[in-house]
Amino acid sequence: VARSYSKVVYVYQSNQGVGAARNTGFHASAGEFVIFLDHDDRLLPNAIEAGLNCFQKYPDSGFVFGRYRKIDGAGKIISDPTQSPDERDFYLALLQRNPIGHPAVVLHRRDVLEKIGGFETAFKGSCDYHLYLRIAQSFPVHKHDGIVAEYRWHEGNASWNYRYMLENTLCALRAQSLYTSRTPLYQTAMKKGLSNWRNHYGRLMLYDLRTHWKAHGLDRGSIDRFRTLVYCYPQGFAWLTKGVLRSVVHRAQSDRTV
Repeated sequence: VARSYSKVVYVYQSNQGVGAARNTGFHASAGEFVIFLDHDDRLLPNAIEAGLNCFQKYPDSGFVFGRYRKIDGAGKIISDPTQSPDERDFYLALLQRNPIGHPAVVLHRRDVLEKIGGFETAFKGSCDYHLYLRIAQSFPVHKHDGIVAEYRWHEGNASWNYRYMLENTLCALRAQSLYTSRTPLYQTAMKKGLSNWRNHYGRLMLYDLRTHWKAHGLDRGSIDRFRTLVYCYPQGFAWLTKGVLRSVVHRAQSDRTV
């Protein structure tokens, strides 16, 4: 299908992870500006124009980014667009969370990507987040309000593998430790970020366990999810235990009433 379009260049390599794929695509390209679009997501017609307009306003930017909305497998819109972040220091913001959220909303400068050496392939599920942190450490970052991409949301998304995403995200953030140690403000922000990411993915793990348990009972899937929760987010285990105890007490009180 790709080869049927005369202006499309199809490049093949064996699966080496997201970062390696992005680097290969980047090296095969020639543009002054670059967008990384995953296979099942969509750019909206104004995406490049909105990014270039932002670069024209802020030519010193390492990258610029806009907003996105979610779509389902059939392409139906299933969420409102993301909100534009208020921060101006995006390195500080990235230490605490990921205000960008999706790679397709980012327009990169080629010379900046070349200067920092592209994606670090060791950071599998967090190579984008790691890249943003490295760029924002050395260059200003700016945002615009344009809705420029649609993120296809389904159970095949890597982001549904919460343990994998948590471990990769924490590794990407910890890679900033040496730089943040020089600035108390950044050091505090990083500590907050580590806590924020644990809470974010931990609560998703807890919700996933509860949902699976209700649907399937105590099967292998429930046991695996329980182990992951205890290993990655012990606070969730405490909440789960409290919930079970409340349920037992409630049932005992109901039996007594009957």
